[in-house]
Amino acid sequence: MELNMIDFAHYWDNHVVKSIVCILVLFGVRQLLLWQVQRRTEYFGDSQRRWTSNIKNFITLITFFTLFAIWLSELQDFVFSIAAFFVAIVIAFKEFILCLVGSIYQAASRPFSVGDWIQVNGHTGEVVDRDWVSTTLLDINIENGNFDFTGKTLELPNSLFLTQVVKKLHFMRRYVVHRFSIYRPADVNLCPLRPMVMKTAKRACAHFRDVADRYQGLIQKRLGIELPGPDPEIRISTTDISHNVMTISIFCPLDEAKAIEQIIVEKFMAAWYVEFKKQQASS
Repeated sequence: MELNMIDFAHYWDNHVVKSIVCILVLFGVRQLLLWQVQRRTEYFGDSQRRWTSNIKNFITLITFFTLFAIWLSELQDFVFSIAAFFVAIVIAFKEFILCLVGSIYQAASRPFSVGDWIQVNGHTGEVVDRDWVSTTLLDINIENGNFDFTGKTLELPNSLFLTQVVKKLHFMRRYVVHRFSIYRPADVNLCPLRPMVMKTAKRACAHFRDVADRYQGLIQKRLGIELPGPDPEIRISTTDISHNVMTISIFCPLDEAKAIEQIIVEKFMAAWYVEFKKQQASS
């Protein structure tokens, strides 16, 4: 028994053994905590993603400091060599170190969290995970007011957040200012169609107007900006290639934007052909 205790003490004095045991134990704790988070609900939502990201980062931090403490006595004997080593590391792993600094900046300033929609360096997506090196986004197509998930995953290095502006899309997950334009030849006057389009837009937005009004007020108060709405806005203009343009802006739920646009366009097209024939007959 005493021999076994002596052998155990001998192995435990080995820093490599301590490091391996430390890594295995902390990895087991990490997996246990992640399992506890995932088993609480069938749906893996934003809250679960946020807890998962925080647990991973916390365990990684604890592992780093524990390994540093284990090897500290060995490192103290090579202070000058380590200084030279770190200089070489900084030069060789500049980008990796910048990613770590970017991660520390994120933790300190908290410009966004898991579940937020952000836009950085031309990329737009929902933040689904963060670690010490990179941030993971689910890519979102915002061209032409679509706001659709593309199915792509973006891995952005954290160094990007030190040099690029981060746009946080505060309210676009629920409501959005949806703006679209209808182009017609210059030989048709669009002004007589304006009342009909306004009536159609108000009718399509009537069932959520009260909620949109409150949500718009909340956003304006929080961000200190003026947003279009809640009533639809219509602007008639011309282009440099002699086309008349009717631009409609509506403040509406994200998942209803396309349907409302289609209703307005269908009503407009039906009325436009009637107006076009009327104006042709009178000319």
